[in-house]
Amino acid sequence: MLKILYIDALCPIGHKVFNSLTISALSSLNAKITTIALSRCMPSDKCITYHVPDKYLVHKKLGRFSKITYRINEIRKFGWILNLVRQENPDLVVLSSFETITLSIVSRRFRVPVLAFNHNNIDELESCFKKLFFRRMGRNVNYVVFEEYMVDYLKGVIGVTNDVISLPHIVEAVVPLDVPNNSFDNDYFCIFAPSSSNNMSLIEDLLRRKEGLAAHKIQLVAKFREKKDFDSVVLRRRFSNEEYLSYMNSCSAVYVPLSRGFNYRVSNVVNEAIAYNKRVIITRNRYSDFLLENYPSLVFIVSEDLFDEKAQMIQWLRCEDRRYEEDRARFILDHSAEEFVKRVKKFVDSL
Repeated sequence: MLKILYIDALCPIGHKVFNSLTISALSSLNAKITTIALSRCMPSDKCITYHVPDKYLVHKKLGRFSKITYRINEIRKFGWILNLVRQENPDLVVLSSFETITLSIVSRRFRVPVLAFNHNNIDELESCFKKLFFRRMGRNVNYVVFEEYMVDYLKGVIGVTNDVISLPHIVEAVVPLDVPNNSFDNDYFCIFAPSSSNNMSLIEDLLRRKEGLAAHKIQLVAKFREKKDFDSVVLRRRFSNEEYLSYMNSCSAVYVPLSRGFNYRVSNVVNEAIAYNKRVIITRNRYSDFLLENYPSLVFIVSEDLFDEKAQMIQWLRCEDRRYEEDRARFILDHSAEEFVKRVKKFVDSL
């Protein structure tokens, strides 16, 4: 039986869905899975074998010395993790998240193959310092990215020599594929923007223009750094699970205002919007360009201004063509657990 040690080294709160779907998919390999994590990043139905000790949970703060302290602590955390790797002696280590410089420093101490999932790591490579460490990763570390264009970027532009494989960020259809998208109401247009990666300056701009939103019968419900309640704008620091599901089900479209630098990672809010049969209004970057190139009817890219392009958006939302159903079905298939397992199995068989 294949022995997998699954590690979420950074334990971000937003990883519960990702870890749940990924571990479930890996389990279908008839593997024994041992986990290192915290309950904040793991769903309640997944058992945590080893909890990361509190002394290693130091948050990075601004300032040179605070960053040094943070990294020293991360290296100590990996010292503790490496002891567990030796103790468990797995066939494969899966790193659900990692900090680039820390992993590079300790990577040569791994004696087993490692699959290291890149979330925001690649977008951080604008830092020459991080790029240097990223390219000097130990040979046992295999980089995992979520789309093929990210493989091309790491190999062709960054010049990494480690193996890079593409595994889909798993998406499961919540609303069946044969259910038509009919959430648009001519008299009411609600856009839901729950992403933690929201470009806050764009949300602030819409907040300042709340009267204009009201005049156009548009309501914005978004994640923001403070709570605000107006007829046309509802802002929350966080959404409860019940609120999230309610707005996701009732909104006309999901709005994902990402920064221009959001290029080589994926938004799980986009994935969940498609899972819930919602079309996505998104800002332009390399990631949204990829979506438009491959699944054109699923996304509307705002090139200039949400107000100026409202007529085009409404026309796009009203369009109930077969292309949308085909694009959605293909997206779900391309990002299915079955596709994930097929690619992982190919990797495992090559070991």
